[in-house]
Amino acid sequence: MPLMRIGSDEVVFEGTRILIHARHPIRDWSVREFCRHAIHFRGQKYFLLTSHPSRPPFAACYELAAWPTDLHEESSVSFIYDAMFVARRDAQFRTERRRTATWYALLPLYPVLGLCWSGFKERVLGPVGFEPRSITSASVMLTFCVLVCEGIFYGWLNGGLIVLFTGRSFDWFLHDWPDALLLVVLFADCLMRGNELMQADVTFPSGTLEWLCRRKKQADGEGGD
Repeated sequence: MPLMRIGSDEVVFEGTRILIHARHPIRDWSVREFCRHAIHFRGQKYFLLTSHPSRPPFAACYELAAWPTDLHEESSVSFIYDAMFVARRDAQFRTERRRTATWYALLPLYPVLGLCWSGFKERVLGPVGFEPRSITSASVMLTFCVLVCEGIFYGWLNGGLIVLFTGRSFDWFLHDWPDALLLVVLFADCLMRGNELMQADVTFPSGTLEWLCRRKKQADGEGGD
């Protein structure tokens, strides 16, 4: 049986049928009984007859049959199978594999990721697969838990988290003032970002203390008007 290589794929010719052993699955191709997708290859028109797993190192085998001359019903979606098509598919597969690996690597940091600012969530975390509002909600809960712990240490044990980790007491105009300041910052951040999450039109909520910059920008804009 004659065969040829199209990029990373192997194409075998069997009379009027073609077997494509694809290195990676072609997700857009599906076997259809009606309204079939036209697949153009080397100037000829085909449709997908069957698909099944292939032998290693190939992931799937697609059997193409010649398009019947009396079949006029077809989908508005068609494909041109060539080296460029295979190259785009392989590039997309590599990109998705990198994103999946990044997603699994960052998953243990899920609540912490929501502390990142909105631009990072939009450019990096969103495309990887992390839903910005979901991770922000988890980070607000994390901030609230830290706030509760800080309040317990500062109010009842006479020493907050900063004193606990540094082993030093910071008494100036207020007892352990860094922990008192931390309490205020955590409370404000939890309140402001939680309130932002309640607004359905906010797609990429703020990260830690980002609301300070946003309010400053809004104030500058109103002042300029």
